[in-house]
Amino acid sequence: MTKFGKAGKAETAETASTATRAARTVAVLTFFLAFSLFACPGARAQGVPPLPPAPDAAGRNTLATPEGREQIHLAALGTYSAGFVLEAYGYIGVLADVLHYGVYEPEIVHSMLKETRLFLAKSLDKIKVYRDKTVPVSADDLAYINGMAEILENLMDEADGLSDYSQSFDKTDYEKYKEARAKAWAGIKTHLGIK
Repeated sequence: MTKFGKAGKAETAETASTATRAARTVAVLTFFLAFSLFACPGARAQGVPPLPPAPDAAGRNTLATPEGREQIHLAALGTYSAGFVLEAYGYIGVLADVLHYGVYEPEIVHSMLKETRLFLAKSLDKIKVYRDKTVPVSADDLAYINGMAEILENLMDEADGLSDYSQSFDKTDYEKYKEARAKAWAGIKTHLGIK
């Protein structure tokens, strides 16, 4: 069976199958990257706050205090947010591969990117309560939140660039996507301490 890709080139079922395998491989690698960073002992990203020790210096159980419980909640949210931005970055990259190999029609990729961007924007909106100091947090936590906000903004720009490119196939849109992707990865690496 022959199908036609974005440039009108004939593609065989074998080529499409290769593209599908490539997209699956990228998705699996993204999962293992996130797993190795956050689930493996000693491989935790530097930017994610650690869980507090059960007893404090005086031997008291810190989990019994409101501050101790708050630290556990903040650590869990920090870990979740770090995994979330890694997954979003990987997902947008997979959609770029899917578009390139013609696995999905450009309209489907465009729609998936718009949904992704909407979710990223909603996530950014939810952390505004910390950024505008409606909910007080420590200076370290605010620095982490501001870093995550910047990454989310870069991911939204990346999704916008690829979404525009999926409709126009214009080199300018492709360059916007590449630039935003590079900024998003640089922010992720720096903020999460990935070497």
